[in-house]
Amino acid sequence: MMAAVDNLKRLCIDHYFQEEIEDVMGSCMNLIHSHDLHDATLALRLLREDGHDVSADEILRKFTNCSGEFIVALSDDIRGLLSLHDMSHLNMGGEASLYKAKEFSSKHLASVVRHLEPSLARYVRQSLDHPYHLNLMQYKARHHLRYLQSLPNRNTAMEELAIAEFHLNKLLHQEEMQETKRWWMDLGLAQTIPVARDQDEAQEGLDGSYKDFYLMENPSYACSDAKEHMHRLIEREWEELNRECFRRKRTFSSIFMQACLNAARMVSVMYGYNKEQRLPVLEDYMKMLLL
Repeated sequence: MMAAVDNLKRLCIDHYFQEEIEDVMGSCMNLIHSHDLHDATLALRLLREDGHDVSADEILRKFTNCSGEFIVALSDDIRGLLSLHDMSHLNMGGEASLYKAKEFSSKHLASVVRHLEPSLARYVRQSLDHPYHLNLMQYKARHHLRYLQSLPNRNTAMEELAIAEFHLNKLLHQEEMQETKRWWMDLGLAQTIPVARDQDEAQEGLDGSYKDFYLMENPSYACSDAKEHMHRLIEREWEELNRECFRRKRTFSSIFMQACLNAARMVSVMYGYNKEQRLPVLEDYMKMLLL
């Protein structure tokens, strides 16, 4: 049942089954004590997303050796590693086991990906490049559906509902784009104000200039030092956001917190330039929603 709940959430159709999901969430409390890496980490993530106060360090301790490192034998458990990797991004700050979980799962998934069958290899790469918690749910949903469709045991009813939901969202976004375009053309600013444009300028990949300023302020540092510093800052801000979103007594409403999560997830979409100074995730996402 937990796998079904996870799939519903990943496909962005869980809002149709809120009562049913609440009824089965109690079983997560038993599964977090499982000695199966996938089951325990999946239950842990679902409970934390639901606002339960569960200790990652305590739950993951059984998967480590006397030195506190993850047991090497777990590196062969691909499903478990994927689930561990997903859970590692819900760190609320200071959770040592989740820092180690991210390092362990990333390292072993990256090393094994070239030996996997194509559909699973594609899914693993997607998980490493675009972690579930850090990316827009609608974007991840399409890739998750593609993976589910490649499995021998499929839930066609769930897949059909997800496809219908995608089409509804696509129609909604197309209508919104038409309304926005009509509003902009009626406004007429492109004709009256020289600096107003009908389309975005070509991007040079210079929007995220923090790295350049950091290197100017610290001339003895290498580019790799600046990137590491930026990653630490981003990680710290995600931990702060996680603390607010995943605690039972939240300061703000769940709708507002979801909006905050989506705003944070948009950063990597809008500034995730590749070597060609393009935004591949944004392009892929727009194609999914509009074409």
